[in-house]
Amino acid sequence: MTEKKILASHLSRHLEVTMSCDNQQGDQLDLKERICTFLKVKKEGSTALQIAKAVGLKTAKDVNSVLYTLNRAGLLYVTPDKPPVWSVEKPGAASVSVSVPESDRMPSPSETPGITVEELRRVLTSKSDGRGMSAQEIARELGQSRKCVNKHLYDLQSSGKAEKLGEKVWKMNDEASCGGELIQYQSDYQDISIRLTESSRFSNDFKLLSVLGAGGFGCVTKAQHKLDGETYAVKIVKNMGEANREVKALATLEHSSIVRYYTTWPEDANWVDGGYSTESSVWSEISEDSDNYSDQGDGSTHVTKQSDLDLSETASEDQANHSMTDSSSRNGDWPCLFIQMEFCDGGTLKDWISINKGRTKDKALGIFQQLVCGVEYIHSEGLIHRDLKPENILFGSDGMVKIGDFGLVTTITTLSGASMYRTVNKGTPFYMSPEQKTGGKYDEKTDIFSLGLIWFELLWYMSTVSEKIKVFESLQTRTFPCDFREKFIFEHKLISKMLSESPANRQNAKEIAALLKSNLFGNQTGIPQKTV
Repeated sequence: MTEKKILASHLSRHLEVTMSCDNQQGDQLDLKERICTFLKVKKEGSTALQIAKAVGLKTAKDVNSVLYTLNRAGLLYVTPDKPPVWSVEKPGAASVSVSVPESDRMPSPSETPGITVEELRRVLTSKSDGRGMSAQEIARELGQSRKCVNKHLYDLQSSGKAEKLGEKVWKMNDEASCGGELIQYQSDYQDISIRLTESSRFSNDFKLLSVLGAGGFGCVTKAQHKLDGETYAVKIVKNMGEANREVKALATLEHSSIVRYYTTWPEDANWVDGGYSTESSVWSEISEDSDNYSDQGDGSTHVTKQSDLDLSETASEDQANHSMTDSSSRNGDWPCLFIQMEFCDGGTLKDWISINKGRTKDKALGIFQQLVCGVEYIHSEGLIHRDLKPENILFGSDGMVKIGDFGLVTTITTLSGASMYRTVNKGTPFYMSPEQKTGGKYDEKTDIFSLGLIWFELLWYMSTVSEKIKVFESLQTRTFPCDFREKFIFEHKLISKMLSESPANRQNAKEIAALLKSNLFGNQTGIPQKTV
């Protein structure tokens, strides 16, 4: 090829490249102009995909380079949203936001179809024994793809809820193991920690104000309902035998001297408890017949009539009942019952006894008469409380007595009317009748023994715990302090009979109420209407 032809060929190729560059620059300028024109109209901003479609392109990649070029030139602004939002106006304190189409939006872990954060948490906390699992094991357990599980795990890792150990093993962080509200209580006798689920009805409906107390059974919280603004006592217990019996009994009882029951609902919770009170109820791992009640739409447990109740103990309960002294057997994920009840802001009778050292006979009598009235009603409904003690007797806002904590409630007889054998040591040792300590057959008269001890404590001041232990040991054999016998002649005779070793020699609640009434009228004294 001659030198002239070579020169001509180079010149031609240079012209082609130059024209191509000019065309590209023109296209870029045209695209920039179209983007800016669109965003001037759409002042609230748009995503890259929305912009691409508006200027006649298909994907966000087609406009991304131009958008960032305009951003560097100060002609466009971008927010840190995911996906980013572009605008011709600089965002103020609040970032520019737009309604992102479902096709553009990246789903969060809890929104991705087929799997939830709660499911991941459940698998990682219950299946791995705390050692962790690989994504492949989790995927197999959930029946999902490993890719889907991996995405969730990395999202949880970025939010601090999950941790990757080595190359393959994942585990949930302890603080986020349940993901929901943490309820804690510490005392000399009981430490308890309950973490609720993220979807907890309690957390959604109530504002936790405080934890009133705890024991082996669970805990009682003071909580304000977010909708009606009222304050309630919400008891959180493991969904086992006593919990079911308590709910069934409360649903049938309606009396001015009994804590009012509203509703109950089941939830799972992650449970950790430590110390165990010597006066706590003994839990039994038995299943109750759930056919006797039905869950209503509001989550309440409703009993239609007394004849539907089956709160009786059986031989199988005696065989199954054992103290859960190993805290590890009580820890972990548990099905729980949340029992919403009346909040009694007057405190407990135990508090009242401690504060009112110089209490009068009339005050004590007024409290005791209301207490007997409540027990008489419980017995008339065919039930035994079995755990009457000052801690379980409360005062409402009007100062009236309210009997609470029906965790050990049971029926007086079987549904056929026969007497039954009882579980040994059901109740609190300090206030327990002799027959409760030894088991065998007993009836509602066991509550009368506890009532006798409570009335004595209302009348007689004991300054120390050691003094109370010594006096109560003497009362078991109906041996009273000399000064008590002289100061309280009528009360001494009545309490002495209530503490008879044989239940048959004790009065029933109705007889005690009548004796109290006749003695009051004989002394021409009135019954105090408010005791606190």
